[in-house]
Amino acid sequence: WRSLFSQIDEIATGWDAGDPRFKRSARYIEKTAYQYDWQVYHQQLGTKYLQGLTAFARSLAADTPVFAAFGGDLLQKAESQFGLDREAVGGLFDLVGCCAASSVSDPHYAIGYPQQPLLYTLLRSMAPGRPLINFCDGVIPPYDPELPCTFDYVHTAMWEAAMAGLNASLLSIDDWLAMPECLDGYVTACLDLNRLADIVAAFQTAPADVAILWSMPSKMYNAGDPFLESVKFAYEGTSF
Repeated sequence: WRSLFSQIDEIATGWDAGDPRFKRSARYIEKTAYQYDWQVYHQQLGTKYLQGLTAFARSLAADTPVFAAFGGDLLQKAESQFGLDREAVGGLFDLVGCCAASSVSDPHYAIGYPQQPLLYTLLRSMAPGRPLINFCDGVIPPYDPELPCTFDYVHTAMWEAAMAGLNASLLSIDDWLAMPECLDGYVTACLDLNRLADIVAAFQTAPADVAILWSMPSKMYNAGDPFLESVKFAYEGTSF
């Protein structure tokens, strides 16, 4: 397919599919090899950009920890078309930051498993030994009378997150007073986790019994279907 284009700017990305300027790319956009090439190319551009920003930030404040917080969409289909190479980026920073939420709605489990625990486990594997922080923790969802959030749900979800490797949480919630029992669950869990910090740390640093293969090409292929679902099922199964 490369023989069709004379310069990089002629290569369409996924969001250019309907643009007449890229009509010559139409028959290639869905091709597997094409998808892989342009996604790798753009991820490399994003990684180099962040490497430059990181170096610049360190030159201004050498003793200040540098981090970037990413959305919790790492396991969503087609995320690789719009995201970065998280493995390459994870090693740049002094700590790992994310913005992730959980859901009270799940057909099988009481706490929407596995959502945040899987994300935290994956992020820790990409930057082992670095602190993991959720900078806008959506463990308390927006108020919904049809899907009530409870003290037990929040308390359990925070413990699950800590067992999966979360080191710190900054709560994100629209209305602090809408569900006081949920806020109580969050505060109580944080107090308990700090009180039992040595035990929590022992669980976090225990070696894993099972390794799950993470493959960027598999994530790109067919928008990650069925690879991403397979990762979730593998994590779910090994957790039991």
